[in-house]
Amino acid sequence: MAEIIFRAPRGNAIENPDLAWLSQLFLSPVPEYWMQGAGDAIIEFVEGDVLRKLLVLPSDKFEIYLKYLEGEKAWLSLENREK
Repeated sequence: MAEIIFRAPRGNAIENPDLAWLSQLFLSPVPEYWMQGAGDAIIEFVEGDVLRKLLVLPSDKFEIYLKYLEGEKAWLSLENREK
Protein backbone atom coordinates (compact mmCIF):
# COMPACT_ATOMS: atom_id res chain seq x y z
CA MET A 1 0.00 0.00 0.00
CA ALA A 2 1.26 3.47 -0.88
CA GLU A 3 1.99 6.07 1.76
CA ILE A 4 1.86 9.83 1.30
CA ILE A 5 3.97 12.12 3.47
CA PHE A 6 3.51 15.90 3.34
CA ARG A 7 6.51 17.87 4.60
CA ALA A 8 5.18 21.36 5.35
CA PRO A 9 7.11 24.65 5.04
CA ARG A 10 7.99 24.58 8.73
CA GLY A 11 9.42 21.08 8.35
CA ASN A 12 6.80 19.00 10.13
CA ALA A 13 5.83 15.73 8.44
CA ILE A 14 2.18 14.72 8.12
CA GLU A 15 1.59 11.11 7.14
CA ASN A 16 -1.32 10.32 4.82
CA PRO A 17 -2.88 13.80 5.03
CA ASP A 18 -6.53 14.34 4.18
CA LEU A 19 -6.57 15.09 0.44
CA ALA A 20 -9.31 17.73 0.78
CA TRP A 21 -7.13 19.58 3.32
CA LEU A 22 -4.08 19.25 1.09
CA SER A 23 -6.02 20.54 -1.92
CA GLN A 24 -7.13 23.55 0.11
CA LEU A 25 -3.49 24.42 0.85
CA PHE A 26 -2.78 24.65 -2.87
CA LEU A 27 -5.99 26.15 -4.18
CA SER A 28 -6.81 28.63 -1.40
CA PRO A 29 -3.88 28.87 1.01
CA VAL A 30 -3.97 31.03 4.09
CA PRO A 31 -2.18 34.30 3.24
CA GLU A 32 1.58 33.94 3.70
CA TYR A 33 1.36 30.13 4.12
CA TRP A 34 4.09 29.47 1.55
CA MET A 35 6.32 32.18 3.06
CA GLN A 36 6.68 30.60 6.52
CA GLY A 37 9.62 28.46 7.58
CA ALA A 38 11.72 27.41 4.60
CA GLY A 39 8.82 28.34 2.31
CA ASP A 40 8.87 25.03 0.51
CA ALA A 41 7.12 21.72 0.93
CA ILE A 42 7.52 18.16 -0.31
CA ILE A 43 4.86 15.58 -1.01
CA GLU A 44 6.44 12.13 -0.90
CA PHE A 45 4.78 9.06 -2.42
CA VAL A 46 6.25 5.85 -1.02
CA GLU A 47 5.27 2.52 -2.50
CA GLY A 48 7.52 -0.40 -1.61
CA ASP A 49 11.05 0.60 -2.58
CA VAL A 50 9.90 3.36 -4.95
CA LEU A 51 10.03 6.98 -3.75
CA ARG A 52 8.47 9.77 -5.77
CA LYS A 53 8.52 13.42 -4.69
CA LEU A 54 6.64 16.54 -5.67
CA LEU A 55 8.64 19.60 -4.62
CA VAL A 56 6.57 22.71 -3.96
CA LEU A 57 8.56 25.94 -3.89
CA PRO A 58 7.44 29.57 -3.64
CA SER A 59 7.60 31.59 -6.84
CA ASP A 60 7.17 35.36 -7.10
CA LYS A 61 5.92 35.00 -10.66
CA PHE A 62 3.58 31.97 -10.32
CA GLU A 63 2.99 31.80 -6.52
CA ILE A 64 4.16 28.18 -6.39
CA TYR A 65 6.60 26.19 -8.50
CA LEU A 66 6.30 22.40 -8.88
CA LYS A 67 8.96 19.82 -9.67
CA TYR A 68 8.30 16.08 -9.86
CA LEU A 69 11.11 13.63 -9.08
CA GLU A 70 11.21 9.87 -9.37
CA GLY A 71 14.38 8.58 -7.79
CA GLU A 72 17.00 11.17 -8.65
CA LYS A 73 15.58 11.97 -12.11
CA ALA A 74 13.39 15.01 -12.71
CA TRP A 75 10.37 14.00 -14.80
CA LEU A 76 8.70 17.37 -14.78
CA SER A 77 10.12 20.76 -14.06
CA LEU A 78 8.02 23.85 -14.57
CA GLU A 79 11.19 25.92 -14.24
CA ASN A 80 13.01 24.34 -17.19
CA ARG A 81 10.74 23.83 -20.21
CA GLU A 82 13.16 21.27 -21.67
CA LYS A 83 12.45 18.68 -18.94
